[in-house]
Amino acid sequence: NELTLLQSATRGNDIAQRKRSLSNGWSNDVKVDVPETGISLGEISRLLTARFGHDLHIGGDLVESASGGLALSVSGDGLSPKTFAGGADDLDKLVVDAAQYVYSQFEPDLWADYLSEAGRCPESITFIKSAFSRADDRQRAGLLNRWATCQTDMDSSPSSLREALKLFQRAIELNPDFRSPYFNAETLLRSFGDEEGAWRLGKALRARLSGAGAGPWYRLTGDFRAELDELIADAAVNGGGGTFVNAAAGPLNIALTEVRLHDPAAAELTLQTIQAGDQSREVSETVHFLRGLLAEEVGNVSQAEVEMSAVIQLDAANPSEWVPAPDVCRIVPIVEAAGHSDQADAILAHPAAAHFVDCQRFRGDILDHRGDWAGAQQAYAAAVALAPDLPAGYYSWGVALARHGDLAGALAKLEAANQRGPHWADPLKSWGDVLAKQGHWSDALAKYEEALKYAPNWAALTQARDAAAKQRG
Repeated sequence: NELTLLQSATRGNDIAQRKRSLSNGWSNDVKVDVPETGISLGEISRLLTARFGHDLHIGGDLVESASGGLALSVSGDGLSPKTFAGGADDLDKLVVDAAQYVYSQFEPDLWADYLSEAGRCPESITFIKSAFSRADDRQRAGLLNRWATCQTDMDSSPSSLREALKLFQRAIELNPDFRSPYFNAETLLRSFGDEEGAWRLGKALRARLSGAGAGPWYRLTGDFRAELDELIADAAVNGGGGTFVNAAAGPLNIALTEVRLHDPAAAELTLQTIQAGDQSREVSETVHFLRGLLAEEVGNVSQAEVEMSAVIQLDAANPSEWVPAPDVCRIVPIVEAAGHSDQADAILAHPAAAHFVDCQRFRGDILDHRGDWAGAQQAYAAAVALAPDLPAGYYSWGVALARHGDLAGALAKLEAANQRGPHWADPLKSWGDVLAKQGHWSDALAKYEEALKYAPNWAALTQARDAAAKQRG
């Protein structure tokens, strides 16, 4: 029972696939005899499992000493015997200690995950170093993955993050089918400003696992429907919160993806599921960020500015990496539209902004807004050059060209964006908008209907589709 509780409390990507099934020694003790043999079905089952199966058997003894104390001994297949001693009232503690010992010996990578998810990263890293030599390659990959994630949690300096990236890469080498280190390495590369490198790593994972995706890959390519499905499935097998220490992080990531799908009603409902006890400063900052995006989605510029100003204030008072740097630049068009050019410039003046696609494409948008079309096009070109395999730079450039009446140029950029992000609804809608301006209503309708496959609850897209259908007749 205690082992089951430990497994249930262990969260993380791929955890469900790595956990063992557990049963007690009497669960298959069926007492139906097979005729003329004198052997029961339960005995046959145990004999077959022992001969052909991969069970690990754990046993032990509980002994009372002459003084009334207790000694609980455990042993098993490949397990060094160990005795846990205590007083007459310490049985529960002895059982927990014994279960944790068994768990750490048989599943060292999961035990390391358990420790870190409980906020015990220093203890987890110490255990990982001691357990690494006796682990197999599968377990070593899990241990290195957890070592690296703990290191990023404990020390976010550039040198520490670079060392963590090396650990993730080694974990991939040890177990190329283990998805978590791919996800984590992609996230780190993205945070370094190497979004093209993150895309390449995601592509390698998809090639290895026959098209299996990952959150960073989906985000980079605009496949937000697939990202949402993955986040919901992850939450379902990890206690609702997903693979995060803070239980609010799972709903926050789901809400953020729903915003990107232009589904404000769903995002608002998800935000309401966050419990009051989860409202840490980091969570509050992200909630303001999300509410700013929600207000922008429904055209409430003033409220969007209020929410994003709150994010800026919280971030200035308590530097936080809760909102990744590329997402911080998502604040820029909102504060610019509200007349706060100083705030927009301050964000874009950060040295890191030069390395992110979103920062450069939003720089292009505000330069265009200020009348500097030549400078805007240079920024869009910089966004494309940073990550030529990502769709976002092409998309923003195409929308800007359409604003300036260059419909042919806009179509070329939007098609390029669609090639790199075929499941992203935004370039498809803008492509349909350009076709509608040209009077090609049937083609526009086809683009709108394709976009609706990936953002079915986008109100503006539905309106555009209905208008194109009416014009086509």
